[in-house]
Amino acid sequence: MRRGTLRAAAVGAALTGMLLLAVPAAPATARPGSGSGTPVTSRCAGDIGHGTLTRHVVTNALGSMTYYAYVPDTVRTRPGVVVHLHGANNDVRDVMCQSRLNEVARQEGFIAVYPQEDPGNGAQGIWDWGGSAYAGRSGRAPSLLVALTRQVTAAHRADPRQVFVSGISAGGAMAVVAGATAPDVFRGVAVEVGCMYAGLQCNPTTPYPNSTSDPDVAALEAYRAMGERARRVPLLVSYGTADLIAALTDQGALVRQWLGTNDWADNGSRDQSVPQTAAATRQGSTNGRTFTVTDWRDVNGRLLVQRYAIDGMSHAYAGGAPLSPTDVSTDPTGPNMRAVAWQFFRGQVLAGGGRTEAP
Repeated sequence: MRRGTLRAAAVGAALTGMLLLAVPAAPATARPGSGSGTPVTSRCAGDIGHGTLTRHVVTNALGSMTYYAYVPDTVRTRPGVVVHLHGANNDVRDVMCQSRLNEVARQEGFIAVYPQEDPGNGAQGIWDWGGSAYAGRSGRAPSLLVALTRQVTAAHRADPRQVFVSGISAGGAMAVVAGATAPDVFRGVAVEVGCMYAGLQCNPTTPYPNSTSDPDVAALEAYRAMGERARRVPLLVSYGTADLIAALTDQGALVRQWLGTNDWADNGSRDQSVPQTAAATRQGSTNGRTFTVTDWRDVNGRLLVQRYAIDGMSHAYAGGAPLSPTDVSTDPTGPNMRAVAWQFFRGQVLAGGGRTEAP
């Protein structure tokens, strides 16, 4: 693959920063008092009086991670959990408002969780997806994400079949790593512009040993990261057709990688049980934006990967809520992809699309 100066500069500035090589981590634990968390006030006007927001911290030998948990007053018995990963250098207290994920949580009765990457971790507040893909589940960020998700699931007696991870931009890249390294924890992945697992095009300045530009090689790397926990994991991908970062990082490569990983994961063999050929394509329109939806299904017709290409949108939350008139990271038009993601996830749980097939 040719990687010119423009590609490296654009991707590096938008997604990477300095990435650190992770080392094996001890099991993460909560700090005293983090079970119930510290109550904090949400910055989202619609949250006031309609749920609780608490701040928590988990720690392990490699560091700590703060996260916020929003529990709506409409929370269901045995609720689902959506762990949402922020973009580069974002404050999750703003992200929860921009993404409108808390609104979706109130409508659907699930718990929304927002980990905050520490700007002092060596990656300048940017998720270290490259180092995490190299280190695997025992790496700093993956181990802490697993720990905090399990903490929330246990504290609220959530349904482990309805625990999902999502992310945008740098958070989308990290969501891919989380889904591959912890398929037993995260039963689905939603990415709003991300990177394929160990993708070299998303990490041009720091090529880790397992970095690759080949989606088929990346598919096998992600499957190996799953280890004995390997299982098929449904993926939803969305991006704007006017997003330069989406073009540079190649969302098509991400789709191909995840299809390949699911093919490996169902029976330990790359046997086309999950075809690379799309099963269906359709057009849609919502709130002033048109988009194209493409589905990929396994040989039994189960939907495993879905892609939304949103016409004319740049690098932003589709259907989000801007913090100000100058907030270019959020586009209020088009489908609210957090709501779309929840319905996609729920559909896969009800259809059994994410289960592991017997060899």
